[in-house]
Amino acid sequence: MYPIFRTIRYPGVFQTISFYFFQNKPNKKLNLRLKGYKNNFTIRCGTSDPWVFDMNILREEYKSFITKPPKTILDGGANIGGASRYWNKQYPEASIIALEPDPENFEVLIANTSEINKITCVKGAIWSSNTKLSFENDKAWKYALQVIEDEANGKIQAYSIPCIMEKFGWDFIDVLKLDVEGSEVEILSKNTEQWIDKIGTLILELHPDIDDRCARILFKAFSNRDFNLKWKGENLVLIFK
Repeated sequence: MYPIFRTIRYPGVFQTISFYFFQNKPNKKLNLRLKGYKNNFTIRCGTSDPWVFDMNILREEYKSFITKPPKTILDGGANIGGASRYWNKQYPEASIIALEPDPENFEVLIANTSEINKITCVKGAIWSSNTKLSFENDKAWKYALQVIEDEANGKIQAYSIPCIMEKFGWDFIDVLKLDVEGSEVEILSKNTEQWIDKIGTLILELHPDIDDRCARILFKAFSNRDFNLKWKGENLVLIFK
């Protein structure tokens, strides 16, 4: 259960009651009006959405990670748009690209961002190259889906970071967020020379339970760059000099 004072803070009393009552009910959706947010936020009850909403919006897990207002944010593993919505509230002038591979998550992501012209949603995943992927654990909770490369039969479009930058005309990514359930190993171990000097801040959730090489590969990838390191909750933050 979530501390009620934190939940009331944005949705208010009556919506908080609905949130508590319905959060574990399957086949129920809530459209929450949030104080300080221009548009409603949709969550699917009985899924991982209430947890994601709590972490991204109510707990503000990405607060104080960014040292100066960004112009560009790449949200890799956007899920239902919690981080993108939070950053849009904090930095309304920033251009945000939100990538999400799961069709059902993507549908909710669109619902949560469709009226915000600074957020562009892309159905797909970040990878080390442009290829096709498949889900490895499609029965998992919606925040924990993992992908594998499957160029022959995969239905998920994967994009390299340089491809995304070229597609949207970016020459620099002020904030790169990777919450990609183990795919960080693939992203950080191949072709990094094409983009590694073009990011200002990396916000990363490591998944050693999926691949215990992830920490080693992270620090190897950035071994030639100077950065300050922060750790908050589940997120590791590298602020590059």
